[in-house]
Amino acid sequence: KFLPELVSSIFGQNYPDYEFIFVDDCSDDGSYEFMRAINNPKLRLFRTDNRSYCSASYNLALSHATGDIIGIVDADDALVGGAIQRIIDVYLKYNHIGYVYTQHWWCDEKLSQRKKGLSSLPLRGHSFIDMGLKHRKHCFSHWRTARTQMARDAKIFDSDLKCAVDKQMGYALQFKTTGGFLNEALYYYRYYKTNMSRKDAGLQKIEWERLLKNYK
Repeated sequence: KFLPELVSSIFGQNYPDYEFIFVDDCSDDGSYEFMRAINNPKLRLFRTDNRSYCSASYNLALSHATGDIIGIVDADDALVGGAIQRIIDVYLKYNHIGYVYTQHWWCDEKLSQRKKGLSSLPLRGHSFIDMGLKHRKHCFSHWRTARTQMARDAKIFDSDLKCAVDKQMGYALQFKTTGGFLNEALYYYRYYKTNMSRKDAGLQKIEWERLLKNYK
């Protein structure tokens, strides 16, 4: 039910040279049929053969990317107008960096803005991993973007992960390259009561702790 807002936010971007790669992971709610009915040459639609979960789906999208820069948008979220152009400008200005993450709007189920998100720079002298271990804080959040080849070289998506994929992406990139934080809210993150069950939250915590231990 959230796909129309996602689609309109991407097709409404003012930057002309982009591709919209959408991976349907064996949904059974009509999402694939909705996306398949869209007639727009910028949309490239793929569907997994078997339920693959988050990380493997991202890997499938990454394998088909032909652009120089990728940006991850979850299916129940949306981009702020002009977000792609703004990110491109940053990469062009700072051509030595391999990734950029931004601030986001924390929104309700109707995508109404409630407050700024939790993205931030790590404390001085600390890594993303340090922040997770010492402060239980995850700095690297929406909007998550990277140079495509760097994302592939860093192997940012562990195909075994069902959650904590945003954390994996940040840790892998920080080991491989220099990046930056753009403190502008370019992403609408939709938070609502049923978007993560108690079981999902528990699994997220377990996977995050495993990632922190492995990367440390």
